[in-house]
Amino acid sequence: MRLLAESIRSSFANIRVLLRKYEKNIESVDPQLKNNPDLVEALLEYEKCWEKGLAYFVDAEKRRFLVHFSGIIEGTAEKYEQFR
Repeated sequence: MRLLAESIRSSFANIRVLLRKYEKNIESVDPQLKNNPDLVEALLEYEKCWEKGLAYFVDAEKRRFLVHFSGIIEGTAEKYEQFR
């Protein structure tokens, strides 16, 4: 769960970095999104992470299952070295 939350935060931070870069020279942004590969890539990564977060963090039942399953995995990893 921490990794998913971190990936959402990180992908959002990447978009913010790009927007700060474009803030200095807005003319460098092509009006057609497809012609801005760095922006397209950042937006796609954010969308992918956000959709996973939406599925697992917003739905209370899925969130409970994910927390329970994460606990099982962490407990097993502590008990069995090869599982880690």
